Amino acid sequence: MAHNEKEKSINIELGFYDPFSIFQGGLRADFEKYIKVKSVYWKDSNDTLRILKNIEFRYVEQIPHAKLESEIVYSKLMFVCCNNIDDYRSKIRPLIIEWLKIEEQESPKLPRFIFLFENSELKNASDKFLKTNILNKLKVDFPDVSNIYKIKSLFYTETDKAESWKLICDAIRSILPDAINIQFAKSKGDLLKTAAVYKLLNQKDDALSCFSKSFNAIPYIKKEVFSKLEPVKILKALQNGELVQSLNNNFMRKSFLLKKQEETLLDNSLSDNVFKRNLGKFGRIILAYINSLEMCYRRNEISFLIISRFLDNKRLKTILASQNDLDLITNYIIKGSLSVIDVQFETEDYEVFNEPLKQLMKSKNSFLSAIIEYTRDLIGLFDANNMKMSNLAILTTELALILFYSADDYETASEQLVKSYDFFLTNGWKYIGIALLKTYIQNLHKLIASHGNEVTTQLISSYLTLSVNNMKTLDDTNFTELCMKIEEPFEFKAEKIFGVRTISQVYCKEVDVYCIDITLSSSITVNVDKVVLTLVNECSRIEFICFDVSLQHSNVLTLTCSAISFNAFDIYGLKFIIGNLHLDYDFKSRVDIRLIESFVVEQYSTLKNTSTSIGVPKLRDLNYEFLEMQLNVGSNCIANIQITVFNNIDRFLIDRNSELFLEAREGEEVFKLKITKHKNTLTLTLSEIVTLQACNVYEIKIPCLFSESDQMFVSYDLKFESIKNEGENLSCLQMLAASVDTTLPLAVATNEIFKSTISEKSDSLPDFFFLSQYTINSVLSENPIRIQSVVLSGGDSTFETWKPHKNIIAFIDQGTTFFYKVPAFKNDTVVLRIEYSTMSEEIFFLVDELFRRFVAELIFLDLKMQIRFIQAAKILWKKIKFKYNFYALTFKIQLAEKIDNILNSVTKHLDFNEAKIFPDIVYDFLKSVEKFEIDDTKKSDLMNNTKSELQIVVDIPNVNMVTTVEYKYDRKLQYKEAVPVSVCLNVYFLPFGNGNKDKESKQNAQLKCKDDLVHLNVNFFDNEQKWIIAGIKSLDLLVDLKKASRPSGQHFEFNLTFIPLKLGKIQLPAIEIKNEGYKKYSMEIDYKNTTESVLVVSELNKVIHSF
Repeated sequence: MAHNEKEKSINIELGFYDPFSIFQGGLRADFEKYIKVKSVYWKDSNDTLRILKNIEFRYVEQIPHAKLESEIVYSKLMFVCCNNIDDYRSKIRPLIIEWLKIEEQESPKLPRFIFLFENSELKNASDKFLKTNILNKLKVDFPDVSNIYKIKSLFYTETDKAESWKLICDAIRSILPDAINIQFAKSKGDLLKTAAVYKLLNQKDDALSCFSKSFNAIPYIKKEVFSKLEPVKILKALQNGELVQSLNNNFMRKSFLLKKQEETLLDNSLSDNVFKRNLGKFGRIILAYINSLEMCYRRNEISFLIISRFLDNKRLKTILASQNDLDLITNYIIKGSLSVIDVQFETEDYEVFNEPLKQLMKSKNSFLSAIIEYTRDLIGLFDANNMKMSNLAILTTELALILFYSADDYETASEQLVKSYDFFLTNGWKYIGIALLKTYIQNLHKLIASHGNEVTTQLISSYLTLSVNNMKTLDDTNFTELCMKIEEPFEFKAEKIFGVRTISQVYCKEVDVYCIDITLSSSITVNVDKVVLTLVNECSRIEFICFDVSLQHSNVLTLTCSAISFNAFDIYGLKFIIGNLHLDYDFKSRVDIRLIESFVVEQYSTLKNTSTSIGVPKLRDLNYEFLEMQLNVGSNCIANIQITVFNNIDRFLIDRNSELFLEAREGEEVFKLKITKHKNTLTLTLSEIVTLQACNVYEIKIPCLFSESDQMFVSYDLKFESIKNEGENLSCLQMLAASVDTTLPLAVATNEIFKSTISEKSDSLPDFFFLSQYTINSVLSENPIRIQSVVLSGGDSTFETWKPHKNIIAFIDQGTTFFYKVPAFKNDTVVLRIEYSTMSEEIFFLVDELFRRFVAELIFLDLKMQIRFIQAAKILWKKIKFKYNFYALTFKIQLAEKIDNILNSVTKHLDFNEAKIFPDIVYDFLKSVEKFEIDDTKKSDLMNNTKSELQIVVDIPNVNMVTTVEYKYDRKLQYKEAVPVSVCLNVYFLPFGNGNKDKESKQNAQLKCKDDLVHLNVNFFDNEQKWIIAGIKSLDLLVDLKKASRPSGQHFEFNLTFIPLKLGKIQLPAIEIKNEGYKKYSMEIDYKNTTESVLVVSELNKVIHSF
């Protein structure tokens, strides 16, 4: 059945007094015909403008001193009839005075009308000449009545009649707004009367608001008020909404207000959509009504009656049948039924007075069967209509509780309860959720014998969920026994069980063991077999572990790790293991793990951890490079070491015949290493079982080929056993990675210049030698180098050199040069040794040592904090940039940039209290360092500790033959132009072999050619405009190798004449010697004075100035 919501008419009642039966005698029909108001605007007490439409007037007779038919009228009307003044004075006026007297007693006063009816048929011609008009007389006598009108029985035209009635209609419409406000003023303080006025005006929302306020003003009704009432009165109150002499009975009054709200909301004239919406509102009102009654059997029966009566609504049944719209009833039936969970009723007998309910409660079985059947039907109906899961969960809860407590159907109850408690806990109904969860746990205990491991894990999960919501409910012993029954590992997400408050920095309190503290809250108190904290990054995964922990609600756990990696890690999770139960707690945090070289334990004793590092050695051979691995044994002896390298294996120059050794830096300990090389790994182990002594330093040098790149990344592991003084040895693993800087900080350039010397004796032979020149520069502009010493050595050769001062600074654009005289060629190679230090290494050494002294003098720092600060400062010094060039020149240390950001990145590795004072200490230290003066003793110590050495193998040039060329002439201060000068050209030829006999024999063999002759061409060039050469201009020399043997060689002399052609300083004629014959030998030529210049003048002893 469809309902269209159309606006109902508003019935406005007008009270009338008709002593002469004028209105009843015929005027009523005219009033009903002509007095019609379609709409009127009305401003309420809140100054809100409203419109009232479709108004219909209802006329109610009100005789003075008689009982009123209606208490709510909006105006008072009086009808009188009079044809002469005498009747007016004797009859009409007294009646009006009496009527007004009674109306004056009302407060506030309603608008009043007086209507004078004129019977035109009884009026004669003489009446026209009356001096006094009765209508005017009425207006004069009763000035307080502003609405006095005359109504004629006959009008000349219909137009006149319509205008007359329109005037009356407009007057009545004009008084309506005030009349309505007067009604509200009369009902002020009485919400029920106010609601009645609103309802008559079709203002349903306002009427409902008044009823609701009165309804809510009675929040709670004790059972004594309604439990003893007769059933007839209760039914009458619920069905008819009558007060039934119960103005002082809150139950009857609230029942009356419930009925009034029902009448307002469930109006059959409403459309289906509005009616359904109002059903939901009324459902919530029913719920409030039921919840306001104190819990007892009578209250439940009343609830049953109200809900049954509501569901019997014909319009509701029609809507459900046509639309299956279940959302109308979920708000009140379900919540109302669940509001009685865990409430204890009185034990006295109770007699049900409702017949349908009596039939359901004949026996326990009939009642149980009916409840289960009804609940299942409703669940099926909800499911078929795709209702919300929350609605289904509430209904299934009812069914599960019945099945568990009454029907002993534990399996079905278990399936429903697990959904129910989860729903209530999730939606914040903690009390109900915990109660259901406890019931579910009891239910699982009933099933554990028959279902085994599956139910055990469900039971454990339920106990944990219960502990999260109520920490005092977990039975430690029972829970542990359940955990022992789990057959396979069972993972459980425990984010709500645990809470991590703080995580400490990684520290040490035992040699080679790293620790971390976690402050943890727990909702369970239980003994845990193992706690594992997992840390991960892109390269590795490590675990901190502690065993046999007794968890309390507040805990501080210390977890340890001996398989460590020094890097930044993200926390992957925290796992608590109890038997096969694994409680996984995931949380986000970051941990930076740094190498701890030393730490302080009790009695302020310092212990050291085993550590390793990898880099290029201090002594580097340019032609034979090594990677040096340094092993620093800690305070415990170690054994069974194994080093595994995982990358850049092809760069290591190791084959099956290679041998590597582990050598002690101090002492004579040398241990051979076993090498296992695969495609992707290189493993080094000791060939014999040995124990490496505590606090010793060992080195391994691995031949390596450095690439053109300045950096070489090496990833490697170090495994060893740390030998304790007491207890079992500790297996340790360090997963390490290093970026090795293979850059040489200096660049060396070399050059050889061959020279000879000839004694003044005429018969002496030239002495051949060469000068070896080396120029050393820094390769980085911001990091100069200090050249401490340069030595060229090789076998028994004697090398003469100019010895410069030590500690020469070499910059990138200002290098330093060294010369060495090599007089004999007895060695194939010589070695150039350069001892140097970089400014960055010197500054790092200085600030590190000075900082150690600085913190040692701070009395407020204990030894543990001093060591922590020294380790943090080491990281800081490597990141800070200093003024290296300024230091190289002055030995003064100054910063090149601000260090605030760098300092912040370092302090995050410290504890909170340490991080607060460390920056101030660093700033104070750096200020003091700027004033520090370095004495000679400190300089010597500094250079010894930062010294590096570079060895370069220099090949001696492979020379087969050396030739000297020299002009001999009479040397004068001036030579005259065009005057010949006698010159003797001397050429000495000497074959030269190497000290290596095999190599020398090969060279001599190479010198042998056809006829044992070497063809040399001597030629002058670039001299046509300066000199005329008399004699020869081109010479061909044939050197007989048999005659030109050492030590004498072969000597040639040529007499020439040079004639100068230009004035001024001119160079002697240039000369060039070429090998025109056998090419497979090398020859060096020493031009002694062929580039000399002489002064040529036009006249001798004449002064010449050159410009």
